[in-house]
Amino acid sequence: SSGAIQNAKIDNAGAMGAIALLASTVSIDRVQINQSAALGLFVRHGSVDVHDLTVDGVRGEAGPNGESSQGDAIHIRDAKARIDVLIVKNADGSGLFAGAGANVQLGRLDMDAPKHGAMVAEGSSTISAKNVTITSPRGPALVAIDGGTISVIDLRIDGDADPQLWADCAAKAAIHIESMRPHPKELSSRCISVRGLNR
Repeated sequence: SSGAIQNAKIDNAGAMGAIALLASTVSIDRVQINQSAALGLFVRHGSVDVHDLTVDGVRGEAGPNGESSQGDAIHIRDAKARIDVLIVKNADGSGLFAGAGANVQLGRLDMDAPKHGAMVAEGSSTISAKNVTITSPRGPALVAIDGGTISVIDLRIDGDADPQLWADCAAKAAIHIESMRPHPKELSSRCISVRGLNR
């Protein structure tokens, strides 16, 4: 199936999240998601073309021991995504999560206070981004595990998270940064490369 979501505002979505796309081809433009439970946008199989999406508030689900899970602004699994502009605030999870071999092309990401990574790639997924600004991360801003790869041309992190970048080299994950501001304190893994550093 195919379709388009345009000029929409979604408030207080329930436990299934705000938007779920399964085996479809959909374009999203000028959409705002506010205070969603579990997930903002979920994509599995198929493809999505996001021109302009703002997500403000995604609450993680409470587990049996009181821990929270998910809370991702965008969660993509085994699908392709092209995202022009993504703005995320107040997400209990990650800003952009890619898993199960997903392929994501991202133009601009602005994220405030990510709890579990502004971008996370796992399961042989790839995220390629041009311009990423992350403010006050509460843990590593970029996370690559289980064969995931993240590439960013221009990365700015405003905050004191240590480490700022994390990749599991033993699982063949990697992070590649062309330009990063400010200069990182250190690189936590040998499979993380940063060029064009500015102090």
